[in-house]
Amino acid sequence: MTTGEPNQFEPDLNASIQASKKLKDIVDINSCLPEKGSKIFSGVGDLYAELGDGCFNHVVCAQIFNILAKYCKEILTERLDVIVRAVLGKYLSILTQSGFRGIVNVIWALARLGYADTDAIGAILDEAVKKVEEAEPQGIANILWATAILGFKDHPIIAISVNKAREMLVKKLFSAEGIMQLYHFNLDTGLLPEADSVFKELEDADKLKINASVSLWELEIISRVKTVFADRSDFDIKTSFKTNGFECDMALIYHDERSSVNIEIDGVGHRVEELTNEFRDRILNKLGWIVVRISYDDIRGRGTDSIADLIKQKLQEAGIPI
Repeated sequence: MTTGEPNQFEPDLNASIQASKKLKDIVDINSCLPEKGSKIFSGVGDLYAELGDGCFNHVVCAQIFNILAKYCKEILTERLDVIVRAVLGKYLSILTQSGFRGIVNVIWALARLGYADTDAIGAILDEAVKKVEEAEPQGIANILWATAILGFKDHPIIAISVNKAREMLVKKLFSAEGIMQLYHFNLDTGLLPEADSVFKELEDADKLKINASVSLWELEIISRVKTVFADRSDFDIKTSFKTNGFECDMALIYHDERSSVNIEIDGVGHRVEELTNEFRDRILNKLGWIVVRISYDDIRGRGTDSIADLIKQKLQEAGIPI
């Protein structure tokens, strides 16, 4: 899906500041509610309909993308796509006014949203090449991570950013988060092996912060998996297991040389995170892991015995003896 030729307009600074404040208010008012995703999505959609073109500077566009990426992943992809496409059209109209940091914020959020519009992202990355001398370390890490997820392996910004990352690694300019992104980028592409040793140093020193949350229904599925394997002694079952900068919902760690198994419990929001999940699974596969995903749609409406049978089936399909 492409965005078409954007219409040019001139953002109004005061209007953009007011729009940014309104977006912040939408998040502040709704972020503690149980249905925060749908409330925030509705609020952003209503505000978008209310705002004139002059309100959409590059900061407001990036803010909308980041809010959607953080809070609205459970919204049906088709509904998200409508507003993402509309805001992206606005952003492309003022792309030349955006600095490298703004460009990176947009690309990072689009990667988290799984929005891989080839023409639009190509145009944004072309502009990033022109602004790359403004790049800060975290911006370099973000753009390499995002381009790997979005499948842009040959764009000139990647080679430029890799060279800058090498210089910055020597100077130790990256945060732990940035190092983790560079490490994952290299595992996927092989283009930045210098990140590996730095990542391992942080991992050994336990300086990596890996954020993850587990819902009640995910905990229920994890409990069912443990029941299925209650009599097994050839592997240990670990939950929230950390490995190579990722956290696994559940891991089966064999006592012999067999590959470890990561069982991921995917909620509704994982539909939006498909590209991010593919990136993650691709890396773990390269590291010797077998990844098995059990989705919300797989589980919905099943009884206890049926869920146990499904878990066994999924594992057998992945070549894991039951």
